[in-house]
Parts: sequence; structure tokens; C-alpha cells
Amino acid sequence: MNACKSIAGFAFAAACMAAMAAEAPTDTTREERMDAALQNYRDTHPDAGGGPFARAEESVKHGARRAGEAIKHGAHKAGAAIGHGVRKTGDAIGRTGEKMEGGSKAAP
Repeated sequence: MNACKSIAGFAFAAACMAAMAAEAPTDTTREERMDAALQNYRDTHPDAGGGPFARAEESVKHGARRAGEAIKHGAHKAGAAIGHGVRKTGDAIGRTGEKMEGGSKAAP
């Protein structure tokens, strides 16, 4: 019984190894077919933009431009807000000084 199991196990292992060895050449032909299909696609779609890497690169550049514009806009708004705050603070200090001067003049 054990001899039958070990013979069956060896036969199964041999069959698996044969199947794995048979798959290697089909991968090469599949790769060639994929390359041919890609070349065919590129030939029929000249406006494809060079493939996914070129599109990804353009997308990154577009995102960087938008981020730069957003930073510039934010800096401009922050600068305007700071300038507005400085003017308002100066006005408030001036009014406080006027009130203090007016209060001390009325006391004597």
C-alpha cells in the first residue's frame, strides 16, 4: 500500500514538473503577442501620448502647477490679511491713545 502511494506521489510530482516545464515557452509567446499588440495599438493611436507613463508624468506636472498656483494665491491672501490686520491694529491703538489723552485732559 505504501509503495502504491509513493509511486502515485512520484507520478503526480513528475506530472506537475512536466506541466510547469510546458508553461515556460507559452509565456515567451504570450509576451511576444503582448508586445505586438502594444505596438499595434501605438501604430493605430498616434495621439496616445506615449503610454501610461507619459500620461502619469503630465498628470504630476499638472498637479504641481495647480499646487503652485494655490500656494501663490494663499500667500497673496495671507499677505492681504496681515496688512489689513496691521492697519486695524494701528487704528485701534490710535483710538486708544486719543481716549487716554482725552481722559487725562478732562481730569484737571
